[in-house]
Amino acid sequence: LRTMVNVVSKINPSKTELLTEYYHLVINNSGMKLTAYDSKNWITVVDKSVKLKGKAANEIDVIIKGDKFTKLIQKTSVEEINITLKDSYLELKANGTYKVPILLHEEYKTIDEKIISSFTDDKTFSTTDFKNAYEYTKHTVSTDTRDQYLTGFLFNNEQLQSTDGYKVCSAPLRSIIADKEENTPILFTKELMSLISAIPDEEFNISYKDEKVLITSKSIEIYGPTLYGVDEYPNLDSIIGVEQNSNLCKVSKSLLVAALDRLSLFITSFDRNFVTLTFDKNSLEIKTENGSCETIPCEITGEKGVIHVQIDNLKSIASLIVGDSAELKYGSELTLDIACGEVKLVIALAVSEEESEV
Repeated sequence: LRTMVNVVSKINPSKTELLTEYYHLVINNSGMKLTAYDSKNWITVVDKSVKLKGKAANEIDVIIKGDKFTKLIQKTSVEEINITLKDSYLELKANGTYKVPILLHEEYKTIDEKIISSFTDDKTFSTTDFKNAYEYTKHTVSTDTRDQYLTGFLFNNEQLQSTDGYKVCSAPLRSIIADKEENTPILFTKELMSLISAIPDEEFNISYKDEKVLITSKSIEIYGPTLYGVDEYPNLDSIIGVEQNSNLCKVSKSLLVAALDRLSLFITSFDRNFVTLTFDKNSLEIKTENGSCETIPCEITGEKGVIHVQIDNLKSIASLIVGDSAELKYGSELTLDIACGEVKLVIALAVSEEESEV
């Protein structure tokens, strides 16, 4: 039960619809089913191991206050919880006896089964692979609602991609069963991505139809709309797929991040938040506008170079690197590439004050 409430609590209630603050709880001989929605997205969790006690036990079908139920279950320390439906509340016996409010004379919003059954073409994915791809791409997606489709995650050609216009990430997300056909591009909302990341099962299926998606696994069902603007989404393959930077700098991630942390103390709003990176022989110099600088050892393959980059963008991307070896690829006038296994990370370069005046 704790797993169930942890999953459905990923949904944030709508500020304009009271019913979204409640869950729909059903317990019968088929098990327990808990549903939540936010006025656009639905998530249902099923546990078939839960059973009614006694032959005469009646089915429980109630609408319960979500936050109280979630907090109570999360704070409960006993292994077994007994649930009994009373006239005006749900009685839970765990560490103590509790009266959980229920909503009477209301009907919970559900999805028509005909809609669910109409989703037929699906692909199966590893939950671990999805969570890995999501962990990278959520750091490069736009958080500004004015960016519209850039606040979404593009799934296309077995790649999960995101960008805020300054940072780009493309992470592999391949279906478990090999399929030569290219998938229809899907632009996932942040809300759907958060719900999918909560799936506790090893695998899940994605079905897409009429700008809606259905996500199913052994114990989860998620349904909701995709984000409008998939056709306007920028072609990130034109940035990621082209090898623009021919020079390579191998540097310790921990030294790089620590240096950026210290130097960020000397960045002000007048500096436009950028630092200058100078790649020279076996050293990388990082310098702020006011002249504060650090030099860290590195291995350079290729030519010397000088670039300007937003320090916050570089810090956030560098922190995603697995292991302590960071590979920075430079050379073009537009981007800095950071290798991280199969995951591709790109940062747009800034223009220095001297260059902007030219």
